[in-house]
Parts: sequence; structure tokens; C-alpha cells
Amino acid sequence: EDGDGVVARYATAGKYTYLKESATGTAYTVISAFGKIEKRVYEVTVEGTISKQFDNTDVFSDTGSLTLKVEDEGIDLSGITITGVKFATVNVGNDITVVITLSYTGDNPNYTINETATAKGSITARTLTVSVGDGADFVYGFGGNEPDYSSALVYTLTIGEAAYDVAVIGGKAYMTEEGYKALAGADAALPADTTTVGDVTYYALNGNVGAVTLNSDAFKKVNGKWADAGSYAVKSVSGVADNFVFALAADQNVEIKKAQLTVSAKGDYEYVIDAAIADLEALVLRELVYSGIANGDTVAAAVSGITVSFGGLAVNSAPASEFAITLGTANVVSKNYTVSVGEGNKVIVR
Repeated sequence: EDGDGVVARYATAGKYTYLKESATGTAYTVISAFGKIEKRVYEVTVEGTISKQFDNTDVFSDTGSLTLKVEDEGIDLSGITITGVKFATVNVGNDITVVITLSYTGDNPNYTINETATAKGSITARTLTVSVGDGADFVYGFGGNEPDYSSALVYTLTIGEAAYDVAVIGGKAYMTEEGYKALAGADAALPADTTTVGDVTYYALNGNVGAVTLNSDAFKKVNGKWADAGSYAVKSVSGVADNFVFALAADQNVEIKKAQLTVSAKGDYEYVIDAAIADLEALVLRELVYSGIANGDTVAAAVSGITVSFGGLAVNSAPASEFAITLGTANVVSKNYTVSVGEGNKVIVR
């Protein structure tokens, strides 16, 4: 400002003609040129928490929670709009680069803004709830193998107030179209990676899902043996997945059924007239054949209380007569086996 109160200002942004007078002797030549004052470009910073749960997309939609700032606080921000926020990945993580796309609708002749800004954000894991399905079929001893309950597990993902089925197949998680739209948004494009279960199409979610382990006494060995038949509580669940954590549904139990044990006479027996029938009974019981013993059990540990009778055999039965060998189970005691008996063997009198 000079002494007369006149304020000197820079010109506004735009194109200008530049005139220069040059002396040549006593004559002057006017040379003209063009110059330009560019608009100043301001960087916009974004403040606020950029975080969401995994939804298989890179989009952050809660833009209303974000605040825009420009280095010059005198800049009018009313014309700046966030048009998109995208993570650099769809997977769970912290300190993820986020690109914010901006639109400026103001008409200031001297400045504009960068159309993008960057920030850091996070994507948190979703919780897959695990339950033991009705189709679980566990039998005492597990057939001599390690227990495999992977096909019996049921997975659900809660979104809002609704629970949606998740199929875990080949180390990947899949959802139906309804479930996927609930997760990713109604306008989200369906993934190209699909699988079909029955007549239902499932769409793949990103990331791997590892083996899931149930913590239950049903699946633990004690002194080298698997658990007895019975009902066991599932205490917890664990597993590793790229974009999920696991939680156990309430009141989960595992039922281990009794194994099937068949007891049969060794074969046909001869009875000599006037011999003690009790001795023959003892011999048959001593030579019984057991089919289906599991878990390294001994016969004594597997079953007790089998009885035998010979259907009317007497010490004076007629020679060449035959009597069926009948094994009885009325007094059977077996903690881990359902016992059935073989038929068809007989005693022949000599």
C-alpha cells in the first residue's frame, strides 16, 4: 500500500499480453509476447477413521465420517466433494494405502485442488461362526483313523441381523448370491470364481481358509485310546483364515456312537452223550469270535455277559440229533459297543 492508500495486488490467474519497448537509436520498437499465471493447486488432506470389516470389495462407503482440510485455511471447501474412496486391497490388514477421489465444483479464478488424496486405513476380519451339523456321524474308535469332522462343520456369517450360510470348500469360502450381495453390497459384481453344491451356485470370497480344529474331549486320546462313546461338549474352535476369525456357536456337542460288535460261535460243535453240558458251554464261550473290536480294546474291555444255550440239548439226547447254538445278550455289558450275535451254528450229538 502506498502513501495515497492505493493497494498493489498480483494479477489473477490467466493469460496476459506482455509489451516491451526497446530503444534503437532514437526509434522505439514494441515487442509483444504472451505470459500465463497458473492457478495454484492445493493438496487436500482427509481426516477421520477409514476402517471397515472385510466385505470382499476395496470400496469404503462411509465418506460422511471424513473431514477435508486444505493447507490454506482460508480456502472455501464447500465446492470439494469426495467421489470415491478405495483401499489398495480387499484383504484384511492395517496401514493400507487408501486413495480418495475428489471433485471440485468451485469457480475460483486463482486456485484449484488435486483430484486425489491418499490416506491410510484398515480392514478388519469378519467372524465365521462354526457349529457341528446334524450330519455329523462319529463312531467309537473312528474306524482306526484320526477323526475327520471337516465335512460336518457348518459355517455362518452374520451381517446386520441376518445370518448367511458360508460353504468352505477346498480351502476357500463361498456364499450364495443372496449372501454375497448382503456382504458386498446390492450393486456389487458377482465373482467369476464359483462352485455348485447340489443345485445352488456359490460365489468365492477372497483369501484362503485353513483347517478348523474343534477343541473337545471327544477328539483327544487318553493313554493311547480315543474317547468312549457318549456326548461331549465342544469347548472352542480354532483355525487360520486370511479374512476371517472363528467363533463357536453356543451349546455345541459331539455325540460318539457305539461301534457295532458281532459275536459268533466259532463253528459247529460235537456233544458226546452223557458229557457235562456245562463244559460244552464253557468251551463255546471261550472260543467265541468277535468282529468289530475297535480302538485297541481287548475282548474283556469290549464286552461281557454273553450267554450260550443249546436249545434243548440233554445228556441223553439221541445220537445224530442237532441243536442250535444260541448266544444271549440280555445280560451284556458294553460301554462302547452295540452287540449283535451270529446265528446258524449247531451242536451235533455223537
